[in-house]
Amino acid sequence: MQKRIIGFRVVDNKYTAEIIRDRILNIVKEYGIANHIISITLDNTTANTKTIKLLSNLVSSYTRGFLLHQRCACHIINIIIKSGMDVISVYIENIRSAIAYIHASNPRIAEFKRYCIAQRLKPRKF
Repeated sequence: MQKRIIGFRVVDNKYTAEIIRDRILNIVKEYGIANHIISITLDNTTANTKTIKLLSNLVSSYTRGFLLHQRCACHIINIIIKSGMDVISVYIENIRSAIAYIHASNPRIAEFKRYCIAQRLKPRKF
C-alpha cells in the first residue's frame, strides 16, 4: 500500500511566498481539490501572508477568490509564551538563585524549615 502525505514542509533555505505557493499548488493539483479550499492554515510570517494573496485567485473559485489565511493557533500561543517568558525570566533566575543559596548548606535548610513551621506552612523540598 502506497503512503500519501497531504501537506508539506518547506526545507529549502529560500522561504519565499512563490516557493510556498508552488508547493501548495502541487498538492492541490495532485489531489484535485482546487475548488474545495476556503482556508489554509499557516504561521504568521510575511511570506505566508503574501502566499495567501498569490493563491486567492488560483483556488476556491466557488468562493470568488476569497481565501482565508487561518493563522496557526499553536504558533500564536508559542509567541505569547515566549514573550511572557522574556518578561519573567529575571524573576525566575532570582528564585533559582535563592533556592541554590538555601540548598548550599544544611544550616540554611534547617533555618528554612523552622521558618516554614513558624509560619504554619508545610516545609517543602525544591
